Amino acid sequence: MYCWSLRSVVCVLLSHGFTGGAWTANVSVGDNATLSWYLPKPTNKEFTVWNTRSGKPILSVTSYNNVTDMTLDYRIAFTGGISPSGKGLFRFVISDVKFPDEGLYACYVGPPENRGFTVGNCGQTLFVMAASTVYTRFGETTTLAWNLHGSGMEEFLVRNDFWKKTVFHITNYNLVNIFLFAFMLPGYCVQEPYIDSPEKVTVGDSVNLTCHSFLKSYPFTNLTMSFIWSRNGTRVEHDGKHKVVSDSRNSIGGQLMTSTLTISGVTKKDRAESYTCQTVVGKNLLTDLSIDNVLGVSYIPDSQSENRKVEMGDNTLFSMKTSVHQTKIYVIGPTDTPLFEMNPTAIYVREAYWTRLKIMKVITSLDTVAVQFQLSDITSSDAGRYYCSLEPRGQIDCDWEHVLAVSTREYASFSTMSIAPSDELSQSPVATVTTKKDASITKGV
Repeated sequence: MYCWSLRSVVCVLLSHGFTGGAWTANVSVGDNATLSWYLPKPTNKEFTVWNTRSGKPILSVTSYNNVTDMTLDYRIAFTGGISPSGKGLFRFVISDVKFPDEGLYACYVGPPENRGFTVGNCGQTLFVMAASTVYTRFGETTTLAWNLHGSGMEEFLVRNDFWKKTVFHITNYNLVNIFLFAFMLPGYCVQEPYIDSPEKVTVGDSVNLTCHSFLKSYPFTNLTMSFIWSRNGTRVEHDGKHKVVSDSRNSIGGQLMTSTLTISGVTKKDRAESYTCQTVVGKNLLTDLSIDNVLGVSYIPDSQSENRKVEMGDNTLFSMKTSVHQTKIYVIGPTDTPLFEMNPTAIYVREAYWTRLKIMKVITSLDTVAVQFQLSDITSSDAGRYYCSLEPRGQIDCDWEHVLAVSTREYASFSTMSIAPSDELSQSPVATVTTKKDASITKGV
């Protein structure tokens, strides 16, 4: 199961860089910025708004209310309202903000080519922030870093904007006070997709392949989730032969989503085609591909009990076949803890096994269901009995169990014993005896 955390930080400025009462405007790169202020009295018939940091004229005002864009890059739009006498609200929008847009926007008397004195209380400071989203897996360490762009702010806050909590309080330019020592970051986990297919495929009929995935977010949010179907590595699109229908519902504190690919008029050639699906979260986060599903090739696992011995650190594949039940089936591990639960429509992997358990294949028929799943990075605690039950605590067994033995091989270090020569045997060579232990330790039932 794939897990990501979304970490977004925002710098909140606590002081303002323009003397005269105008507030600062704070915006992230790529967003739109709105700057506005009421024109002071007495009014000026002609003045120019400059970005004092870049040293460039931005807007030129003539005849009190005739506003001209001097940048000529079509990102600035005047949206204010000025009366014929020069009174009113001066407002403009900068689209797709970039770092060079940052600075003090101030009013100067006169045209751009002949800048005069500064107009008091006329202007605003724009700060451009590099707030961004960082994707990371749960349990990993993530570094957040950004440049302050030389804004020269003596005091500001660093906040987690999702939780509306302050993380750091910076004073005197570089004195950092930690406000929040521990907090949960918003994130989400996606169960890797698997394909549920029928046991038999008949030439001439239609067949449904259903891709399952599960999304759990912290806290719960309505994130978009979709699927990509591929046939022999080529993306499958809607056409006369293929039809894709998706469905989503809330389940177990998350969002269960399925995508059913209907293949019409199956031919002998189709029975050799390989299909995969992939989960897409949001716009650009992808899981791995599901295990290939080849039409007409259905491996039905043996339903009998099986004993197996594996080495620590290995991966092992479990195969289960059981009767179809209208209620949930729980697959339970050695400590009587459920690994996953399944109902007639889906399989949900318990959170403790999100990173190590992968559903490989599900094959259904009228009266049986067969499941293959892989457990990765085997440890000694994985040894024991695995079985299915109709109850989460294992009170009612169903017709499958599997005993796993986990072994480790330990080699003791070489031990050496030297026999020093006596006076009588001074001419004899030194005798050295070397021993080696080879112990095989097995834990299991």
